[in-house]
Amino acid sequence: DQLIVDLSGVLWFGSAAALEDQLFEQLAEDPDLNKVVLRCSGLGRIDFSGANVLHEMVDHAGRANIELTIEDVPDHALRLLSAVGLLTLSETKPAQHR
Repeated sequence: DQLIVDLSGVLWFGSAAALEDQLFEQLAEDPDLNKVVLRCSGLGRIDFSGANVLHEMVDHAGRANIELTIEDVPDHALRLLSAVGLLTLSETKPAQHR
């Protein structure tokens, strides 16, 4: 099974933990989930805490044998996600504007 999460708004220290908690609750409720896609096209801003939480989510999912991918990362977030070691600029696809 697959879970798709569309991120929107601001991902910062005040909201990042809530996102992490919600995702882990959903994973616990559905043991058949084996893939999570975080779509970031609606992400307004992100701070270092938000980027770190995304990194921790990817690590945690990997340890649980769940594939977690991050898609449609806006240009303004690429550098920060790269700085926390989450992805490199060459690994990302530009956000698709619809």
